[in-house]
Amino acid sequence: METKDERLLTGIVQRQDDKSLTLITVSETIVLPKIEIRSQQLSELSMMPEGLLTALTDTEVRDLVYYLSRPGQVL
Repeated sequence: METKDERLLTGIVQRQDDKSLTLITVSETIVLPKIEIRSQQLSELSMMPEGLLTALTDTEVRDLVYYLSRPGQVL
């Protein structure tokens, strides 16, 4: 997403309505008025770094997926 003050932001849209958009980034949650957004683009790439699971065993991958799927996980 690009803002009118030329910031480029990447994250997960948590919620949006007619007036604002809430974006969760790696380090913060940002609430932006829609009037400040110049453009917004959906990425086809995952936010997970390429090859992250390669170093893990099958059991570790299964445990990680289980952990992330539990109720109460935070974005």
